[in-house]
Amino acid sequence: MSQLFKILQHYTDSEETFVRNVFHYFEEVSLYEYPKDIGFCDPNEQKIVSELNSHFNLLIKADGGYPDCERAKVMIMPDTYDISPEITRYELCYNLKFNKLEHKHIMGALYNLGINERLIGDIIVSEEGRVQIIISGEMADTLPLLQTKYANITVRYEEIEQITIKSKAPKYAIRSSRTTRIDSVCKAVTHISRNKMSTEIRKGHVFLNHKQIKDPIKQVEVGDLLSIRGYGRAEIIDIIPVNGKFNIKYLTTNHK
Repeated sequence: MSQLFKILQHYTDSEETFVRNVFHYFEEVSLYEYPKDIGFCDPNEQKIVSELNSHFNLLIKADGGYPDCERAKVMIMPDTYDISPEITRYELCYNLKFNKLEHKHIMGALYNLGINERLIGDIIVSEEGRVQIIISGEMADTLPLLQTKYANITVRYEEIEQITIKSKAPKYAIRSSRTTRIDSVCKAVTHISRNKMSTEIRKGHVFLNHKQIKDPIKQVEVGDLLSIRGYGRAEIIDIIPVNGKFNIKYLTTNHK
């Protein structure tokens, strides 16, 4: 049984491709002794990189652009190197008096543009609508030319030295769900039909604690973080049985 096959037994099917790719990156760096930039990774992917490194003992550097970052750009390198990941921070400048961009506007535009997610770090949107984004350095000159509008709002890119805003605070909400299955809970927090939500889950558009979930019957627990494409996030803070149903208390970044 190969080493990689043994390692894969500890990961889910949705993580397999990432694990395989990163394992081969580690092999390449070990063999050729040259750094490998694997792009921006979410917290679960960063954890996987760290776990895989226990088999190689190479140097890992990660930089998300600011102290409280979620996504970080990761590099694997021999200990003879000391290179930091190349990132660029931008503020999207536009008329805040008459317009207000939201996180989904930025994500939707970049997604439709077909930009590799490994090139995009955190997107920070303040209560006032200010937007600051972190991208891979190799996109620094290209993105301002490719994407000049978000939600039909023209923006100007201003490079900044550091992130100076905070994301708007999540709001508290409570919804009733028939069960604690992920399709039912997602239906409750998004007001999308359960059938449609099951389809979205099977398409891989829903993440549980940063892990892609394709099983609609997966159970949700207190402390779980749901990420739903096109909606936002919901952090489950309590699940209370009431008359055969469940009151789902959560914090959400969707401020509708």
